Amino acid sequence: MYKYESTCYNSKPDNMKPMKKFLGFALILSLMESTSCSKKEEGSLQISEIITNGTWKVNFYTKSNVNRTNDFSGYLLTFGKDGYLTAASSDDTTIGFWGWDETDKIFSISIGTMMPLEQLTDHWIIKEKSEKSVKIKNRNSLKDEELDFIKN
Repeated sequence: MYKYESTCYNSKPDNMKPMKKFLGFALILSLMESTSCSKKEEGSLQISEIITNGTWKVNFYTKSNVNRTNDFSGYLLTFGKDGYLTAASSDDTTIGFWGWDETDKIFSISIGTMMPLEQLTDHWIIKEKSEKSVKIKNRNSLKDEELDFIKN
């Protein structure tokens, strides 16, 4: 008869302990990071909170790589919480509308048919935003337009 000898091997050698500690630490770090990111996003200001706070002026406007910022010299823009947009200069005041579509992330402006303000009438995508500036670009990339507002 054959004698069967069984040898038990430890399936978890001692050299695995540091690896377990490392994986546990990495898991904790990734959980902390994902939690802190979501808190940061929740705490950041929404475009509607930013744009309705104060008056704004056009700091930069290009269309087809032509800088047309000076067209808006002297205009102050007020974005009302009710969706109205007022563009005032020393010569004239124009009333229009603005809106923010949270689902599609589209910032819309409709402000008349007279130059230069009619250039702002379109659907825009937010590039950057802060309490003091909003940078947007035209949703339609064929129009090649960029517009920056700065708080007055």
